This record gives sequence, C-alpha cells and structure tokens, in this order.
Amino acid sequence: MSKPRTALLVVNANSRQGRELLPTAVSELRAHGIQPVHRDCASREELSRLIEAEGRDVDLVAVGGGDGTLNAAAEGVIALGRPLGILPMGTANDLARTLGIPP
Repeated sequence: MSKPRTALLVVNANSRQGRELLPTAVSELRAHGIQPVHRDCASREELSRLIEAEGRDVDLVAVGGGDGTLNAAAEGVIALGRPLGILPMGTANDLARTLGIPP
C-alpha cells in the first residue's frame, strides 16, 4: 500500500478569509487524497523560514492567502523544491486570476 501524499498547508492566520476558508481547504485536500499538515503563520517575514523548516517531509506546499502571502512564500517553496498549491484567499488574487485558478 502506498503512502498517502502530504501537503504543508500554510494559511495567513491574520486574514479573515484565511480563517473562514481553512476548513474548506483541509476538506478539499483530503477529498483529493492529500493529507494536510496545517501550520499557521502570523507574518510574511516568517513564511519562507516556516516553509523550509516544516516542509521537508511533505510532497507539496499549499499556501492560502493573497498575492503578498504567495510572494513571501516563494523563497521557501523554491528552496525546498516542492510543488506549490495556490489557494486564493486574498482580496485581489491577481496571480490566481492570471493563472486561471478559481476562487
């Protein structure tokens, strides 16, 4: 039996949408056979370090937030060499809209 895929799930804990949409993100990942490992991050300055420290044993990194949160996460995701899942939970979500990722 194969090991289930895992995702480091990081949500902007200071965002109202992040708090509200977190349960949906968890259930959707599970529905697609991915076990989330949820970690809150209270500041953008800590995000890349958190991803590098907590993401070593997961298959991918899923980041919930807006453009600023995704920008802050990029360095950590690149350093790990893991795929990035974008969960649009920001106000404008310009990157998600550009990439055709639905809310």
